[in-house]
Amino acid sequence: MKNIKVRSDDEWEELCVYLMPVMAKDYLNQNRQFYRYGGPGQVQYGLDIVSKGKDADIIAQCKFTKAFTFRELERELKETDKYPYGIEAFFLLTTAAKHTSIENKRYRNYLSHTRPDGSTFRIYMIYWDDIHSVKFLPEDVLKRLFPEVFDINPPQDEMSFHNTQLENLRFFIPSLLSVEDIIRLESWDFNLGYIKDSVYDPFFALWLLYRDVDFAFRHNDKSYLTNQRLVKIYKCLPAGKKFFESLTDFKNIIQKNGIGGTVNFESVLTVLDLDDNHIICRRWADAARYLTQTYREMILGDS
Repeated sequence: MKNIKVRSDDEWEELCVYLMPVMAKDYLNQNRQFYRYGGPGQVQYGLDIVSKGKDADIIAQCKFTKAFTFRELERELKETDKYPYGIEAFFLLTTAAKHTSIENKRYRNYLSHTRPDGSTFRIYMIYWDDIHSVKFLPEDVLKRLFPEVFDINPPQDEMSFHNTQLENLRFFIPSLLSVEDIIRLESWDFNLGYIKDSVYDPFFALWLLYRDVDFAFRHNDKSYLTNQRLVKIYKCLPAGKKFFESLTDFKNIIQKNGIGGTVNFESVLTVLDLDDNHIICRRWADAARYLTQTYREMILGDS
């Protein structure tokens, strides 16, 4: 998960205890419970987390580090050879970036290891950067490990709450969608039959953030607010919903008919090849006009 950072080895190991049931379900289609294995000063056989099975165990090693190579993985696997029980699968969970020395040896989604007794097990590499939600964490753990996700403390008075959300909208949104972006859209001639990606992309990028926030808001689930930009947008709702609805309408009408292409060596979304392109362009212009007007009224305070 690239947008929030784990702060320590102990926190990473705690997080992995909650993550492993998800991994066991995703990769092995098994419902399993996991616990920390051993403790300081005890022999751990190169593993941190275990789920006991009838014939073999699922084990995991947690690596809080910036880099992890195949040579290091081999050392960890050699330690597991001393584990006195059968091993069904081994998960290496790490905060490190992917390393080619490992990726080049992976077959499909896993590697494999043969123990001295001739038994084999699969190895699954789990990277924090590939995790897209922290929904697996209980709310109290999420709040303790990632307090920034819960930095949302609205005032109790309803009118004051509404006004605070509008202030947040005016304060936060220009850092995500600038006045310059609005001016470029206002100046765009939709009669050309296309819109440049460079004009459209800032609006689409903001909509992608809003999509995740809207899901969190509708489901009352703050675990999806995985970075400060999402938290900022969340703090604008529901008072700022009119603006985000105009953004969504603009995105929808552009993407409904726009086809990727190039004009003068620049990437565009175009409707030039469609029979009713003049009608579509007029709809694009209307949606853009409403969006920019809403931005100016709600965020810039223009009358």
